[in-house]
Amino acid sequence: MPIAPRFRLTAAATATALAALPASAPAAETGWLDLISPDRLVTQLLQTGILMARTQVDLQYSDLTVNALSGTATMTDISIWPLPDWDENGDCVIEIERLTLQGTPLDDPSTMKLRLQVTGGGVDPTCLPPDAAPIVQMTGQDWFDLPRLTLDVSYDVPSAGADLHLYADVSGVAAVDLSAEFTYLWFDGRGDMDNPDPVIFLSHAALTVENGGLWDLLRNFTPPPLSDPASAPGMIDAILRDGLGQMNAEAAPEGQSPAALNAAQLAFIESAKTAWTGFLENPQRLVLETGLDKDEDVFLDVIYYEDDPTALFDDLRPRLATAPATIRSVLPVALVQRAIGQGDGLSPGDRLTVGTALLTGDGAPRNTALGLDLLTPLAEGGDGDAALELARALEDTAPGDAYRWALVAGAADTYGAAALLDRLEGTLSFADVLNLQIEVLNDAEHPIGALSSLATIRAQATQRLSGMGQSRAYGVAAMWAGIGAAAGDAECKVILDEIAARTRHAEEDGRALWQTVEADAQKLATEAWLNADLPTRLGAN
Repeated sequence: MPIAPRFRLTAAATATALAALPASAPAAETGWLDLISPDRLVTQLLQTGILMARTQVDLQYSDLTVNALSGTATMTDISIWPLPDWDENGDCVIEIERLTLQGTPLDDPSTMKLRLQVTGGGVDPTCLPPDAAPIVQMTGQDWFDLPRLTLDVSYDVPSAGADLHLYADVSGVAAVDLSAEFTYLWFDGRGDMDNPDPVIFLSHAALTVENGGLWDLLRNFTPPPLSDPASAPGMIDAILRDGLGQMNAEAAPEGQSPAALNAAQLAFIESAKTAWTGFLENPQRLVLETGLDKDEDVFLDVIYYEDDPTALFDDLRPRLATAPATIRSVLPVALVQRAIGQGDGLSPGDRLTVGTALLTGDGAPRNTALGLDLLTPLAEGGDGDAALELARALEDTAPGDAYRWALVAGAADTYGAAALLDRLEGTLSFADVLNLQIEVLNDAEHPIGALSSLATIRAQATQRLSGMGQSRAYGVAAMWAGIGAAAGDAECKVILDEIAARTRHAEEDGRALWQTVEADAQKLATEAWLNADLPTRLGAN
């Protein structure tokens, strides 16, 4: 078994090291709590996995650190000898300076994450299968440096949405980036639970290859018609038409003529001709990505595509380009420059677009301060989209301000505001929640017309409880629900129970404040009940 030089210690060196230790060095005491700490337990679990892995490959490392709270484990100075069948001499070795494995943090139960990140890696060419030998020979490299490799998978349990990202950089060769965004990803086991069918809704996918020197090597082996910008489009057209036509023919039922190239396939050919010509003129990057609109997704019927590949092109509308669509759709510089000038002359729509881009970093470099300046006036005017973006941007750094803006967004019936309010209430104290609700409510007048029926009373209570359609306010919700419950409405009684459940476990300050808020709500409910003679109006008597 190969042994890395850093692990070799002679007997003399060991004796010298032991002799150098202080004779009276006190031993650190380890308590029972130390033995069962989460970090120690996870470390032991990972070490067990490493021991199992050593039954398949030879593996050494110098250090392993674990943070169970963040779900992170880091290994350094790793050497792996995979011992593939074709490596008779045992020359194949993989070196990794730093490997980070991150799972789902304990404080984020709604998300399932897996991130594998390699920094400073390297692979001996003998590790590659024999079929890759021609490529290895062309590169002329006897060692492949991998400065960075990342695999990132994130699955959102509430929405079943998922993001996939794979990145690999090989020095002197190329950098490859694969990303996919799914609005829904799971399995359908109603027909056969042992072999469930995938349920996939895709919103975007892209494969980017950046030239790091590989094209300089391949150019010499590329036929002149493909490497000459003048003749390349015709050559690409012929190759792709033949390839796609053959694919359609293989999928055609026996005895039937193959389907002709459809519009999506022809559009892909045209994009490939343009992209390849552009790459020959400036060989930096090629991008293959879906052509779906920003807010569009498509169901991937992977089983049906085997019988009809034209449907795959219709659904994904693939395009080949020299730059990703995200770059081609970034905000114009002139628009951002006008925003930097405090947004003078910007329409509300442009302010929202630029402000959102600056807060999220999508379409323009992130500039939180400027984004807040642009969106705050819109949110103060009741713009729900602007208020929600502000709330999301401030959620981690200023949860109180975020809650205030989420209340505004909910009042505008903006999708996502209620979920954000619920999440923030898990961070803020109940006293802070009540004070913020009172602040945003700002002595609002209650609609007298809503007392005309139990349905409108119930609607008021529901909106004030959920925070959608009107600003969330537990006191106001309790007032309306108290009126409805007095008239015998079962749903209003449920609302009162829900409010009680939310307040029951509040901290001392929160319970004290709620007693005052609840007393005011009950007083208003009693006044409305008597002054409007609601028993008569609602037909309760």
